Amino acid sequence: MTILRIGHDQTVHDAYHFAATLLKEHLAGSIEEVRIVPDAGLGTEPEMLRKVIAGDLEVAIVTVANATGVIPELGFFSLPYLFADARHFERSISSPVFVQRLRALVERRCKDLEVIAIITPGVRNLYSVRPVESLDDLGRMRVRVMASAIDSDVWRSWGAEVIAYAVKSARTALQALEKCGNVKITRPNTEAFKLRSARMRRDVALCLGMTDLLDFLGASA
Repeated sequence: MTILRIGHDQTVHDAYHFAATLLKEHLAGSIEEVRIVPDAGLGTEPEMLRKVIAGDLEVAIVTVANATGVIPELGFFSLPYLFADARHFERSISSPVFVQRLRALVERRCKDLEVIAIITPGVRNLYSVRPVESLDDLGRMRVRVMASAIDSDVWRSWGAEVIAYAVKSARTALQALEKCGNVKITRPNTEAFKLRSARMRRDVALCLGMTDLLDFLGASA
């Protein structure tokens, strides 16, 4: 029996799970069984990516920032405000030229990876224990960022103290905030904030800053 697993580190309410469901529907009839494993059930994004390369996992949905350990050039997409607006971002990532160049880059860097699709849940905002109204507010605050050197460099240049690692799941994201304190970059929208705040301690992250900081790019590999 042929089983194909699709791993991601978000909840079943997230855009990643929606994308995984679409892929599962697309594969219906050609694969005997497709299993979606959410909430980091198969590891963090870097761990899942290494499993795909090793042949121990069929499909992983990862953000490009967490893929920089394999493909350093993807760190470019950790730079803030690369796109003028949502329409510019959508037009760019849906361009055949963009898709072709991204796939060629991945293939050149790692023959064992193939880009299936490019997706985005939106933009990143800030969870914080106190309001962040200007860059001056970031001074001496601790920021959890993803495992991307460029991401870390950007926040250091703004005066923040950086803690870089991939969270195990959406649930551990707020737990990480409690551990490292003050500010944490988080997933894109207010609905995610409401959902996680309702499920976890509200006193951990009291504020949501709508910065639209980064157009969040992910890929199925």
